[in-house]
Amino acid sequence: ALVEPENLRTIQRLQERVGGLARVAKTISVVDVIKQMNRAMNEDREDEYRIPDSRQLIAQYFLLYSASGDPTDFEELVDPAFRVANLRLTIDRGRWSDFIHVVEGAEPYLDEASASGELTVKFGGNAYVSYHRAKELLGSHPLGVGLAFLAVWLMTSFAFRSRLAGAIALVPVALPVLMIYAIMGYLDIWLGSGTAMTAAIAVGLSVDFSVHTLDRMRNLTRNGVPLDRSLEILFASTGRALLFNLMAIVLGFGALTISQVPSLRHFGLLVVVCVCASFIGSQSVLPALVMRFRPRFLWSEASHPAHAGQLADAPEQKRGGVGPNLDGSTAPPL
Repeated sequence: ALVEPENLRTIQRLQERVGGLARVAKTISVVDVIKQMNRAMNEDREDEYRIPDSRQLIAQYFLLYSASGDPTDFEELVDPAFRVANLRLTIDRGRWSDFIHVVEGAEPYLDEASASGELTVKFGGNAYVSYHRAKELLGSHPLGVGLAFLAVWLMTSFAFRSRLAGAIALVPVALPVLMIYAIMGYLDIWLGSGTAMTAAIAVGLSVDFSVHTLDRMRNLTRNGVPLDRSLEILFASTGRALLFNLMAIVLGFGALTISQVPSLRHFGLLVVVCVCASFIGSQSVLPALVMRFRPRFLWSEASHPAHAGQLADAPEQKRGGVGPNLDGSTAPPL
């Protein structure tokens, strides 16, 4: 079939059209060989750089080349029976977004070439495999991040016996994750196999700050410590411990930022930014939300201000074993 002039012209039209797509740097096919041989056999005239009209002449060109040249030269362009050929595209960048653009841009041309009935045209090669990987990633990534948030909300709600607690704990986690995507857009970091898992991993690392903060505030308020005073104790005790935790994470993942592999470097940078933002949020945004809404789960049923009058605002009143310390204060020992 590939010695028929019309079939070669169909390949030539397809080659010209896909070669005009953005990010396609070069194309090559058996058509280029035939046109070059036809010009060489006609005194190297520029107007003879074309596909011959004779089927027999094309077959003779192939026979002549196989007799005088290396038969393996054609291996990547056409099979020995001249029934299957490759039209090879060179893409000037390795981003998945470029693969998507080239494959989806070329699909109408492939359908048009196949419509003639003589040829069946389909994609192959590494870029096509990467295209499907990118499509799967783009389709599943939002679902994966959403499931990570759902899992965190369910487990936090179960731990604190409150759906509101799960929602509040997610705030210092969701905002840094959104910041990750903003930074990726600003720094031109594309979603890939390395950066796709950043959000889910960051959610798991960041939720610790929210859980420890809420748990400490709940323990203090249920022991009769006023909410304002509990924040002072929180920052000096749990906040300090969380700062050490943050430093360990930053140093661990920060080592990836000096990697020579771009995907690892981007992954380390994004995780570090996310956990830092989550720590700041857990020590600022989260306490502010608690002070503003005073959620009921922080207090036991008996100690909630709505049931105990001014109990939450009376630090001198002993409750739950909280009494004066050696320095005379009524706050629980740190």
